[in-house]
Amino acid sequence: QAAKAGAQLCEGCRLESIDGDNSFDRQPFLHLRLTNKSSLRTRLLIGCDGFNSPVRKLAGIEAVDVPYPRHKAMVATLEIDGPDGLNGEAFQRFLPDGPIALLPLPGRFASLVWCSKSDRISHLIKTSDREFLADLNRCLATGPAPAAPLVTAVQADSRASFPLGFMHANRYASGRIVLAGDAAHRLSPLAGQGMNLGMEDAACLSRLLLEAASNGADPADPAYLLDYETQRQRQVVPVAIVNETLGWLYSLPPDSWLTAPLRWARTTGFRLTNTFSPAKEFLRRSATTGRIDLL
Repeated sequence: QAAKAGAQLCEGCRLESIDGDNSFDRQPFLHLRLTNKSSLRTRLLIGCDGFNSPVRKLAGIEAVDVPYPRHKAMVATLEIDGPDGLNGEAFQRFLPDGPIALLPLPGRFASLVWCSKSDRISHLIKTSDREFLADLNRCLATGPAPAAPLVTAVQADSRASFPLGFMHANRYASGRIVLAGDAAHRLSPLAGQGMNLGMEDAACLSRLLLEAASNGADPADPAYLLDYETQRQRQVVPVAIVNETLGWLYSLPPDSWLTAPLRWARTTGFRLTNTFSPAKEFLRRSATTGRIDLL
């Protein structure tokens, strides 16, 4: 679709360097050098190149970066029993080693995100489809209601793993550079919040760039980019705090003195929330949109 809109696509290359000053006031363009020896110039560079973002590093934007080396996550594409699959609803099960999430895809398919200890994830990647499905369905069935969906198949070559960690950029905009998605914020995978926040980034930035264009302003005008940064940080930071706190609550070791009282408080809180419709709807809306609107 980008190509149909007239965008120039550069495939098989990466950003190597940014020549000159990134300041908005000092130059009207950024001059970019790519690894294929070509060069580009742009008024605005949008870095949405992952949590190891070269754009963020070249821009000199610092970040709080906390890796979780003892844990990994795996993803896979699954088939669910029944003609409608997950029927458009996500399913999540919290286990002592980490959460398992099933995110709905069209038809009978679902996307799996399974967080656990690194050695267990390595085993799950290598094991046979039969053993993997048996292990997955057993873990999904572990725990209280609701009843877990039955996974009937895993798509060939869809299993992959990635490291876990938390990262948050100190700034989302600097000069003629702006960050979005995992380049700006990285969360532990919990109910697809990272994807939701990334899409909200794109929607917010698009609205402000359209507003700048309609007003005849430079797309890198600080008035618009700082507005983007403010709007998004107000949404991302609360979601990140809730996300990481939930991850911590469900990853406490069983022998910790905190485990028993926190497990009781956690279970009681979720049961009360499940019976209180306004709170349940608030959490559902927040998980769906990646936004926490308190007012």
